[in-house]
Amino acid sequence: MSRNRIVTLFAMIMLAAPAGCGTSATPRRAERPRMKVTPVALPLHRPDRADRTALPGVVQANNAFALDLYHRLRSEPGNLLISPACLTAGLGLLRAGARGETAAEFDRVLHRTVTLPDRALAALIQDLDADGEDRAFQIRLANAVWVPRNYALLDDYRAALRNVFAIHDDRQVDFDGHPAEAARIINAWISERTGGKITGVIPPQSVTTPTKLVLTSALYFRGSWTEGFYRPETRDEPFHVTRTRSVTVPMMHQHSYTKVHDYLDGGSFLVVSLSCGQGAFAMDVLLPKEVDGLGALEATLTPEMLAALWPKLKRSDDIDISLPRFRAQSSRALEPVLKELGLSRAFVRERADFSGINGKPADLYATAVTHETFVDVNEEGIEAAAFTRVISPDAFGIDPPPVIRADHPFLYLLRDTRSGCIVFLGRVVEPGHQ
Repeated sequence: MSRNRIVTLFAMIMLAAPAGCGTSATPRRAERPRMKVTPVALPLHRPDRADRTALPGVVQANNAFALDLYHRLRSEPGNLLISPACLTAGLGLLRAGARGETAAEFDRVLHRTVTLPDRALAALIQDLDADGEDRAFQIRLANAVWVPRNYALLDDYRAALRNVFAIHDDRQVDFDGHPAEAARIINAWISERTGGKITGVIPPQSVTTPTKLVLTSALYFRGSWTEGFYRPETRDEPFHVTRTRSVTVPMMHQHSYTKVHDYLDGGSFLVVSLSCGQGAFAMDVLLPKEVDGLGALEATLTPEMLAALWPKLKRSDDIDISLPRFRAQSSRALEPVLKELGLSRAFVRERADFSGINGKPADLYATAVTHETFVDVNEEGIEAAAFTRVISPDAFGIDPPPVIRADHPFLYLLRDTRSGCIVFLGRVVEPGHQ
């Protein structure tokens, strides 16, 4: 018997447009004013019900899933970028309609427990859809369900979409009669919700008559550093891809005295946490001390390792930071890795059970999960800033400041410092190489 298919699309963006600013002839220890983010015209979407008391549990589950996924992908060469928070939300759209053993597989892969209510996921989605204090950052998580005209969704599924995912109406398109137009409409929605950074996710030929649902989750982030990098100090310098090969990259520099960055010497690696805005979000850079130490550092990554690391970060009032300007963009099909993690029934037409969506136990199965990510780390918006660099000489008996020189492969992640949620996780092996 013919079965209908679900095409699941996850389009997401992490756009960090670090913005540092100051005034001319700034004294050594004076705080420089913080630049405000110019918001993109995107609506806020708030779930109807959210249980913040259970938020730590859903954050823990998100971070465990993030590391599971990262370890499955890290054997691939080159740069890597994923958005576990967006995937947690997007896969949650499918999980809400799964039943039986299909639902159990989702719970195992996403580290959900029976004590973790859907309202906890709603609290996470609420945190990922906000404007920062003093316009210091903007984050938007938008979800949508696309169905053919007159397609019947169960009332319980509609309630879950509304209460947990802030989806108050399904979006009807003509998959059967005008598939190219349906793809265009969905792509336009994704582009709009990601500030125009992700486009053309759905090729027209991927939307065919058997397609009954397309689920989309789009994450957009834009933030300014609490203290940024001064553009005139950015200069071309070598980045050591390996011990024997280097490439020239624009290296940003900052010598900070303003007590806004956290630092840790982890033994075989260094960590600097670059604060965004008033500190609600931070980008952590984990830098191996050895040029070829990335693999060893990656092998130690666990949720427990990160959870133990973050409280050890200490505020530094004197730190020297060098970080390459970089941009990363990737598009990947996640069905193979999700199957490796244990999510198999959802993709098998004879075994999938999504009867929680339309009430039909043998009707729907998933065919595609596409993960699109984009990140841009630079000094845009700070041309008018000025910075005076003063280095205290060692002759005065003062210990030299910590030096973070990210001129070889490193890890980075953006986290919500309030909850500890990993919003995106990646590595830079060769800046500028997509």
